[in-house]
Amino acid sequence: MLSSLASRSLRTIFMPYYAVARGYRVCVVETWPECEKHVKGFKGARFKKFDNLEDANAFVETNRASSSAAFAPKTATKIFNTSSLASVTKSFKPGTSAGALKRTHASTVGIPDGTSSEDLNDAEDDSGPSKRFASVNGVGTNSQGPIVYTDGACSSNGRYNARAGYGIFWGDGHKNNLAAPLKGPATNNRAEYTAVIVALKQAIKDGHSHITIKTDSNLLIQSMTKWLRGWKRNNFKTGQGKPVLNADLIMELDKLMENICVKFEHVNGHVGIYGNEMADQLARQGAEKVIRE
Repeated sequence: MLSSLASRSLRTIFMPYYAVARGYRVCVVETWPECEKHVKGFKGARFKKFDNLEDANAFVETNRASSSAAFAPKTATKIFNTSSLASVTKSFKPGTSAGALKRTHASTVGIPDGTSSEDLNDAEDDSGPSKRFASVNGVGTNSQGPIVYTDGACSSNGRYNARAGYGIFWGDGHKNNLAAPLKGPATNNRAEYTAVIVALKQAIKDGHSHITIKTDSNLLIQSMTKWLRGWKRNNFKTGQGKPVLNADLIMELDKLMENICVKFEHVNGHVGIYGNEMADQLARQGAEKVIRE
């Protein structure tokens, strides 16, 4: 009984719902890959991400097109499929090429209302023709080493009962994919920093000299590329003389970056970028482990 209640509570806190009001099928699903299957290539697709089922169903009923009745049931179909998460933990055989890879924060921000498949294609194609990528949909490797997505998640961020986790996504089936609970103070920003720290340790252990980190945390990127030099000169004090928040993690990350060349790239969160969506799901899984443990 208690485990059942706990399971429902975890779903309410952590699990996203993707509402498809206009697409090949009108439905509410739990994973981005499942949602993408119903909207990609559909002209005028309308979908959004929610943190509870009631709002997801309401979005479908409000935004569904009358013409969609020809190919979809009147009531949104609820399809809950967690197989994509399970597949993250399966390893490919040694030597599997990056071409075999298939391209997933604390708050549950929705995919922008009215985003179409054309918008998705623009958002996902961030490689450009001039770069030598051996990746699929932004995940895999390029001429500067592996491309890794990181994310942090925290429920009740900033409160006494906050629980945080972090996710690292190297690609479907990659041995380094990780969903882990955050130890110590539970905040979303600490989870974001920790995700990158662990990803760099993984890369160094595997012998990589370069890595691209894709994250939706502007704070993390600015900290490591813009403000770090000044903080080091000022003994990790701000311009107002206050201690820099999360200085312990920033210093650890800075130390690791002496052993590997890191390129940071910002990606918008929750707009359907596969690597980011998967890192987000892994981070949520990590936060759930805090409750279970």
